[in-house]
Amino acid sequence: MDDDATIVVDYGDAQCIIQASWNWTFNRKDMELYGDKTSFSAPDAATLITRGPNGRPQERSVTAKEAQVYTDPFVYLAAVVQGRETVAPWSLYSLENNVMVVRILEAAKISAKTGKSVRP
Repeated sequence: MDDDATIVVDYGDAQCIIQASWNWTFNRKDMELYGDKTSFSAPDAATLITRGPNGRPQERSVTAKEAQVYTDPFVYLAAVVQGRETVAPWSLYSLENNVMVVRILEAAKISAKTGKSVRP
């Protein structure tokens, strides 16, 4: 079984490259986004780096409160069950989002077996 994966998701006018591993020695949650004029980099859950057309980085710290996320999934689940929170469509916690993730992962597995692109 492979412990590393590179998944390319093509949306026609945008592309996403997911590099994942279940074998890293630390919790890794980083992301980079590149646009025509601006890029964003989040090397960890608390740092956001923005680069504009001049290329100079602007770094700022972001708290969980600012990002309006729960850091404990069980606290979030309790808030939803108790009616204090509503799961927004396509949020990280939503059924829609999780079904799409499963479709992408299944398509990636088929693509790896066949060597061909697969549409989820």
